[in-house]
Amino acid sequence: MANTINYENPSAGGATPPTAQVMRAHQQMSAIITGDGATLTTVIVHNMNISAADLTLGYPEVEFENLLAAGNTAATLVTTKTANNVTLTNVAFTGAGVRVRIKRPFSPTR
Repeated sequence: MANTINYENPSAGGATPPTAQVMRAHQQMSAIITGDGATLTTVIVHNMNISAADLTLGYPEVEFENLLAAGNTAATLVTTKTANNVTLTNVAFTGAGVRVRIKRPFSPTR
């Protein structure tokens, strides 16, 4: 099995990530990861087409919101960022445990 990803925003929810066309109009996206109790990595597709220069600067920004009553048992870490996805590594957990928000670089001069 694998951890389940429920894409929330700007997607309508479900396992389908937002398309690149949809993401052109948005600065961030979010998804909830539900752990299966065994999986140690999860790939979140953001489709923001982050440039190589911005990847070098550490973009996109990735934030985690803990949703488990027991605390941050997933110990989620960002292990890889590419132009269109982020790979997360975690301790195996069960339940809807982590909301992930991914934000593209932004400034008024871009």
